[in-house]
Amino acid sequence: MKKLLCTSIASLALITAAQAFNMPYFTGYTGILGDITPYSESPYITMDSEVFFAGQLDFSGRFLLKGEFYLKTDNLLEDSIFIDSGTNNANFRIEEVSAMYTASSASVTHYFNAFLGNFEPIGSDIFLQRHFGIQPITSYITQSWKGLNGSSIYNFYGAGISYTARLESPIAIGIYSYLNAQEEDDGTTTNVFNMDGRFACVFPNFSLDASGGIGLPIGTTVQTTDDAFLVVSTINIHAGMNMFVGNRYSTCFFMQTGFDDITLSKTEGTEYNTLKFEDWYILLEPRIMFSQFELNISIFNIPADSLSNMIYLKGLYSSSVTNVLGVNAAFVTDKLYLGNTNFTFGIHGTLSVTNPLEGFSGEASAFGEFLLSTYITGFLSTFQEGLFDLNVTPFVTMPVFGGELTTAVSVQIFEFINACASENHDFSSSAIFTLGFKTKI
Repeated sequence: MKKLLCTSIASLALITAAQAFNMPYFTGYTGILGDITPYSESPYITMDSEVFFAGQLDFSGRFLLKGEFYLKTDNLLEDSIFIDSGTNNANFRIEEVSAMYTASSASVTHYFNAFLGNFEPIGSDIFLQRHFGIQPITSYITQSWKGLNGSSIYNFYGAGISYTARLESPIAIGIYSYLNAQEEDDGTTTNVFNMDGRFACVFPNFSLDASGGIGLPIGTTVQTTDDAFLVVSTINIHAGMNMFVGNRYSTCFFMQTGFDDITLSKTEGTEYNTLKFEDWYILLEPRIMFSQFELNISIFNIPADSLSNMIYLKGLYSSSVTNVLGVNAAFVTDKLYLGNTNFTFGIHGTLSVTNPLEGFSGEASAFGEFLLSTYITGFLSTFQEGLFDLNVTPFVTMPVFGGELTTAVSVQIFEFINACASENHDFSSSAIFTLGFKTKI
């Protein structure tokens, strides 16, 4: 009888749990993007592509499973699109796999997460969208096709847990603990244990999402005394912030800033205890609203890791680029119609310079001398050496087949002029044609 009673109770508990998670609700999002660029040899064009898929299973609002996956191909036309070369021409990446449990009390909603990948990165507005239900606020020029997270101030990829408290007032506080790895100068990797804190709020005319934390490289610890288990020799600091002042329908201001891995150490060296300019992400963007269009003016310095994911700026990226400093003006209107179809048209104009202040370590006493020698006396030679870029990118976004179609043509003006003036008219890397599609499933 006792065994029967225990079995009955266990069965009832399992049935109750199964009923609680019965018939999960699935939502998904997917997108594909293709880039076509001129090439100097047959077949005279290259074609790369990006594909992402994001989906989530919602079990009665209590338990949520999320997955996001990304695929990027090399040039599909290198040999022939119809020939199997026997080698892989694509890279697959798990962007996020996470599980979230939600519990509510009188004045606080609690979110417990376990995750693998790039989870709620700072710089993306995905955290504000998930917890406050806001519309997207990030800049047009930082748009990405890498998934729902989009581009971020600094990239991290790790495994860990987090806790977020969403207060009754429009405030959220989060704590993250995760393990990831960093690549050393000698090519080896070191495991890093991280602890981050997060604060976010959304008010009628002000939104803020700020995060910061420390990383402890496990591979750089040493034992110096017999009674010491662990001695930390270096500490990594990282931080980031999104700030939006105003609202989407009137003149407003958007700002992003942050950095990754300032290394603190008692060891003397230029790589320690300084913020290098090429690692400092900053974007300042006033948005001026007119009756028929908006004008966004952006001043930015973007490190290469973040730059490579942005569809309107990735033409500036190459393996030799550490960061790009520039200014962008974007004219955008969503008040155009093709028949009964409303669509968005815009054009970006971007003037930028690659690797500015290269080697500058952040010491204020050296800034004046560095600025004088690099920019004032060497401005003309810098311009003639082709370090400046002028990009013009018109784009159109419109609803198609229940999704959103985006087309854009990015032309590097100086490269195009040089190609026209040259004898062989090599237009390689002077233009990129982009075609992308996103849809909910």
